[in-house]
Amino acid sequence: MSPSLTTIYAYKVVNIGYISKIVYPKSAIILTTFLLISAFLSVFAIFLYKKRDKQMKISILSFAFAFISCNLIVMNSFRAMPSPQTSMSFLYASLLPVIAIILIFLAYKAIKRDDKLVKSVDRIR
Repeated sequence: MSPSLTTIYAYKVVNIGYISKIVYPKSAIILTTFLLISAFLSVFAIFLYKKRDKQMKISILSFAFAFISCNLIVMNSFRAMPSPQTSMSFLYASLLPVIAIILIFLAYKAIKRDDKLVKSVDRIR
């Protein structure tokens, strides 16, 4: 199976002593859709710098999609475990939604701080 956009977020199921195979989740298309929507909303929020309230709402929506995709990765990994004696190890690409959640949260805090600053300057005038 050649790697494609829908199989980027694969994970390994490792049996005791050897690697059995790479298991691809059946809901990879749904997962990829949520990740692409989150990425699109994050990029779209960058261009709304003059409308900070809409930018914050879009950041919250992007955060929600990234959080859902992170939950889908975890749910699919536990669903794919064949027996309790197996151990799991995630590929590095599975950590990208977690990094996206952290960065979106930091962006939201910065937008909120900027909005407070602009409103305080408007009060002084």
